[in-house]
This record gives sequence, C-alpha cells and structure tokens, in this order.
Amino acid sequence: VVGALVLLMISVVLVSGAETEEWFLQRLDHFNNLNMGTFKQRYYVNDDYYDPSAVPPAPIFLYINGEAPCDGTPSNWLENYAQHFGAMIVTLEHRYYGKSQPFDSLSTDNLQYLSSKQAIEDIAHFIRTYNETKAPTNSGWFTVGCSYAGALSAWFRLKHPDLTRGSLSSSGVVHAIFDFYEFDQQ
Repeated sequence: VVGALVLLMISVVLVSGAETEEWFLQRLDHFNNLNMGTFKQRYYVNDDYYDPSAVPPAPIFLYINGEAPCDGTPSNWLENYAQHFGAMIVTLEHRYYGKSQPFDSLSTDNLQYLSSKQAIEDIAHFIRTYNETKAPTNSGWFTVGCSYAGALSAWFRLKHPDLTRGSLSSSGVVHAIFDFYEFDQQ
C-alpha cells in the first residue's frame, strides 16, 4: 500500500491536441523489495478518439516503445485502430532510453537493471498504477509492440494475462538464437 502511494503519476505536459507527455515514478528493481530506488519514466497519452461512453468500454492500446527514445504516440495504423474502436493510446518509454534514465551514468553497475524482465514488470506496474489513479472505468488494455517491443508485448501477455485483454507482437523476436551465424548467409 505504501509503495502504491509513493509510485504516483507526476507532471503533465501538453504536446499536441489531446496528446500529453506525462511522467510516472517507476520502481528501479521489481525483484528486490529491499531496493526502494525509483526513476521517472516518460509516457504519452492520446485520447483524441477515446469514447468514455462506449459499450462495451473502449480499450486502451499500450504501445510499448522499444530501444529508442519515445517522442509521442504513434501516428500510424494504431491510430487508425484507435479511431475505429474509440480507444485511447498510451506509449511507455523503455527504461534507459530517451528521457527515462534511472542514472546519470551508464556504468556496468548501473546497467544491471536493464533487462527485458525488468521492462515487463515496468509495464505491469505502470498498468496497475494507471488503473488505480487514471484509467477510465473498465477499459481493457491491449499491448502492442514491434521487434524487441513486440517480444515484450507477447511475453507480457504470457506473464500477466490478468492485466491485458490481448497482445499484438509484430516481428517479435520471442526465440533468440545465440551465435546465429546463418543470419549473415541469407
């Protein structure tokens, strides 16, 4: 309960239209309850098409940003789906990318918290807290990602089926091959 109170949404900046840049106080280490470290994780919300009166309730599409800075919600096919379904789009910036930096230095010791497992738990913690503090009533989450973020989307659905109604994984690398020398022979 104390952790939920500490990990609140903070700071809202208007970007364009109904899209906002927002910040979330994320846990540094989801696997060590003695580590109370946190960092500010950036996310964006676009509710241009969100229909709060929809029956059944309109979904929330969580676009998982991969290994690059996040500069807003995508304006591509996902926006078309949001318009069609009256959905909200939320984009979460990956830890250690863009402005979501846990540390000022990328030393080896500081990089110990950069992992897909931590990223999956970032998403879970974000959704739980968003549901408690900001989410429209009964809106279901759908995770979406491409490439590495697509793998996160698929793994997230497997690990946390209670937090998402579905997952879209485009080109998700869900089965990595060590020393894949055949890649260069294509």
